[in-house]
Amino acid sequence: MTHFEFVITAVSIVYALSIARCLDALPSSFAFGRRYWIHSTWLCVKLANPAVLWWSLWSLKEQEAFSFAEFLGLLVIAATLYLQIIALVTTDPRAVTDWQRHYYEKRKLFFGANIALLLLLILAGQLIFTPRAPVELILIHVGSIILSGIAMFSENPKLHGWIASLGALNMFGATFGLIMTTASM
Repeated sequence: MTHFEFVITAVSIVYALSIARCLDALPSSFAFGRRYWIHSTWLCVKLANPAVLWWSLWSLKEQEAFSFAEFLGLLVIAATLYLQIIALVTTDPRAVTDWQRHYYEKRKLFFGANIALLLLLILAGQLIFTPRAPVELILIHVGSIILSGIAMFSENPKLHGWIASLGALNMFGATFGLIMTTASM
């Protein structure tokens, strides 16, 4: 087993748990009378998020060794995403009767975790990945951090609708970018 395979296995387990948590919440989140489109949009974004982050790790396959700090950094990114998903869907999504109320009650935790996740991704993009993350990606992350900070403190549904739509567009762009990168490999 290579060092890459050793590291990726641990991180993959956490990403798999994130995906499982999202899949478990889908039926409840989309149930008639309980669903809230902004919450459902974020759930779909966060369902794709672990796949995008996991696939991006493939660029590390040539790295011969990882320091314990690099391993912890990758693990903390995966764990932060998992905790963010827990804030979004809880550990018992069937018990949530009103996703709109739940979303606004948990928005500070959800968007705070998003800010932490994005800051960790910026750091990892500069310290772990070679080549380093491009400036354009960093600017997208910074823009997302600003929007997440605004969303933490706002209860305005229209604003949250726009931010969720931009989050979905951003995830679509990331997914499309990975598809195009993979196609050219």
